[in-house]
Amino acid sequence: MWQARLRACHIGICAYHPASKAPQPMCYTESRIRYAAGHTMSTWTFLTNHAQVLLCIARNQRITAREIAGTVGITERAVQRILDDLEEAGYISRTRDGRTNSYAVHRDRPMRHPAQQGHAVHELLGLLGTPEAEQ
Repeated sequence: MWQARLRACHIGICAYHPASKAPQPMCYTESRIRYAAGHTMSTWTFLTNHAQVLLCIARNQRITAREIAGTVGITERAVQRILDDLEEAGYISRTRDGRTNSYAVHRDRPMRHPAQQGHAVHELLGLLGTPEAEQ
C-alpha cells in the first residue's frame, strides 16, 4: 500500500520515484509515507510551519501559496490557514494585486512564546538570512 502512494509522489525527486534515474535526497512526501508505514525516521524540524511560511514571505513578498506549500512541504490549504493566523495576529498584511497577493511582514512584532519575551520577529528573520524589506 505505501509503495503505491510512494509511486504517486507528485514531487518526482524522491529516491524511489519512478522518474528518478539515481537515488536523490528523500522528498517530504516520501518521508511521511515511510513514517506512516512504520519505518522510523526523524521528521522533526527546528522551526514550525508558521515560522517557515513567514520566512518564505520575508524572502519574497509576491510568493504564491503554491510556492510556499512546495517549499515548506505542506498543502496549499494549510498555507492558507497559516497565512490567516499570521495576518490575524498582525505579523503580516496581505494586499490583493490583480490575481495575486502581495505581503508585508511586520518585523517589529514580538515573538509569541514566553521564552522569547523581549525579542522581535526581525531578530529571527535576521538570523536566518532574510533581507530587510520595506514594510
